[in-house]
Amino acid sequence: MTKKIIIGIVVILLIGTLYVNHYLRIGIPVHTGIIQAKGLEAEVSIQRDKAGIPHIYAESEADVYFGLGYAMAQDRLFQMEFLRAAGNGSLSEILGESMLKSDRFLRKIMLRPRNAQALFKSNPPQVQAMLSSFIGGINSFIKADPDLPIEFRLLGHSPELWTISDMLAIIKLQSWQLSYNYDMELIYRQLNQKLGVDKTAELFPYYSAEHLKILDEFGTPTEGDAELISQATQLKELLGTNGGSNSWVVSGARSASGKPILSSDPHLHGSRLPGPWYFAHLNAPGLDVAGGFFPGLPTALIGHNRNIAWGLTNMGPDVQDLFIEEINPDNPHQYSYLGEWVDFEIIPETIRIKDDSQESGFRLEDFEIKKSIHGPVIKEDEEVLALSWTGHHFNGELAAFYRLNHASDWGEFTVAISHFSTAPQNFIYADIDGNIGYYGAGKVPLRKQGSGIFPVPGSTGEYDWNGYIPFEDMPHLYNPKGGLIVTANAEPYGKDYPYPMPGVYAPEYRTKRIQDLIKSKDKLTSDDMAAIQFDQQSYLAPVFLKHLIAVIPDENSAIREVLADWDHVLDEKGFEGSIYHETLETFLRLIWADDMGMELAEQYLDTWYISLNRWVMMLEDNSHEWYDKIDTDGVETRDDLLVEAFQSALGSLEQKYATADHTKWIWGTIHNIVFHHPFEAKGGLIAKFFNYGPFPFGGDGETVNRATHVFTKPYMAEMTASMRLIIDMSDASQSQMANASGQVGMPLQDHYTDLIDDWLAGQYVEMHLDREELGDVKELRLTPLR
Repeated sequence: MTKKIIIGIVVILLIGTLYVNHYLRIGIPVHTGIIQAKGLEAEVSIQRDKAGIPHIYAESEADVYFGLGYAMAQDRLFQMEFLRAAGNGSLSEILGESMLKSDRFLRKIMLRPRNAQALFKSNPPQVQAMLSSFIGGINSFIKADPDLPIEFRLLGHSPELWTISDMLAIIKLQSWQLSYNYDMELIYRQLNQKLGVDKTAELFPYYSAEHLKILDEFGTPTEGDAELISQATQLKELLGTNGGSNSWVVSGARSASGKPILSSDPHLHGSRLPGPWYFAHLNAPGLDVAGGFFPGLPTALIGHNRNIAWGLTNMGPDVQDLFIEEINPDNPHQYSYLGEWVDFEIIPETIRIKDDSQESGFRLEDFEIKKSIHGPVIKEDEEVLALSWTGHHFNGELAAFYRLNHASDWGEFTVAISHFSTAPQNFIYADIDGNIGYYGAGKVPLRKQGSGIFPVPGSTGEYDWNGYIPFEDMPHLYNPKGGLIVTANAEPYGKDYPYPMPGVYAPEYRTKRIQDLIKSKDKLTSDDMAAIQFDQQSYLAPVFLKHLIAVIPDENSAIREVLADWDHVLDEKGFEGSIYHETLETFLRLIWADDMGMELAEQYLDTWYISLNRWVMMLEDNSHEWYDKIDTDGVETRDDLLVEAFQSALGSLEQKYATADHTKWIWGTIHNIVFHHPFEAKGGLIAKFFNYGPFPFGGDGETVNRATHVFTKPYMAEMTASMRLIIDMSDASQSQMANASGQVGMPLQDHYTDLIDDWLAGQYVEMHLDREELGDVKELRLTPLR
């Protein structure tokens, strides 16, 4: 090969590399300069700090929300488009045929409002102004016809202008992801078919057998059940998991500063990229608030202003019920209710599906949604299931968070969250005057009878909802004597609580660990709170290991001694966690799989809180009937299964690590986290380009620094702290925050993954309300276009 040919190849490769780099960087936002924007009253200054967090200063609330919409669209436009499409049931329009089933389901559950303008006008004038201005900022950016992020170009898709309906659909989407438990009802019903009602009743220690007996009459699953469960799984994979969180607050009596310290770390979609949180600070007359915002929404959901701070955890009550509707054999458009045949409401729907074979680029699919008095029909085969969900009846979230962002004391705080409705949350509170508090807020249905754990007949009305727990009777605390409030998804009520509140609640392992760490020190600081947020000691591990260690054979005495001496910290660099988890999960499969079959067993195990509470109770009984294998002649005990699980785990770990040396079985080698972009499904180089990771990761589902995984995908962490907040109310002008995502949702941009690196390292960014504390900033000025 001649020298000229070699030089030519090098030049071509160099040009190709430069072109690809240029192509990939198209659409990366410019965060400096002056831009004229129609719709502003006066100039808006968007000052991004070194973490890329926008601090938005305006002379009016309308302008500051306009600036937020503009900045958010600059940084997260594709994510916002993706969430909007999911809320509207229009993913097929972007991604094609593969999303059609999901779109049908998303349309059926009716996230997209049918009366958006009426809902908009039902809000107070200041909330209407906020929504209009925020949408104006988003649309101002889109109308400027910017170079679009690479996802749009790869898909051949362009964003349309935003509407009120889009924003309301995103609110419902987020509420849906935080609501329980329609899919669990179907899993439980499948268990009943497999096991019988009496044995199924044993799987749910929180419910009496009488509540479950209705299954024998009304609970036969059909093929459509599996399809609905599959849809729930697909949506979680696409959009992220729901689930738990931690938050706590201590009074000034427990802090070094003499003022309350509040900490909050929600676990919503913690391994998605971009993540669910967009950090921002808004400053305008009457408003000075900072915190975590959902892309596509204009209020801080977790954060602080100069007077109060607040955090959230998912409360967990069951706010979804399935009703079996009896159909008129002579008219499929009617159902029976209270002795009469009633017409279904028929709602026509059209889905646009991306189809390059069509001249328009799309094909259309028309279908109808049926709606009964209980809600939309989500399954129609041998039986018809209608869904009741609080999200179909209430729309107070935007007004609640608008008021919350402006609140200055406990009274205004409680008034604000009294408007919160759909997916009940635990709200914690602190203020600069030294007060702390807690309030469970959201609509919790009261059932005429039944527990809501299984589908029930709808025709008689006897299982209908009969109102909601009054807000003033929801669990709450204000300045408790102990000076400490912890919420970590455990039951929020005591044994004397007067209302039934069935739901999905965590055991108290995380709650107890947080309480113990707080009580272990007289005077706490923000650094102490950070250490708690990153704590990886499990209170569940010793509950299981107490029984395992007792039966480990002498031939494995070295491992037995190691586990006996272990401090139960699931350090990513330690090896004990690998032995513990591999043995535990093998043991749980051995208990359930022979009775249920592996697929159903793993679905039951992935209900986690339900299954966890069951098997922990069983551990104390060595001879419980669930331990006996149905396909053997002998009678197995707990200890038999523990030995079998332990020996199987050792063999499995030896294969995974390619060594019999247990000190080499490092937990972080198999327990990883990857930050997933929606394009991950495309695989190959595209997935590698958009994803970030894998990284070794410590903790597990019951440590404070949480890292849950599904049983079908061990050990890839899915649910973890998606953001962290710590604020000492001795100086409410600043806080510490961490984000499991960069601020900008575009690969190759400096702020795509930088905050993830800090998050993995246990570091925080400082959020300042005082402009002079921001340091070096990049300023973008928006000026009115007259």
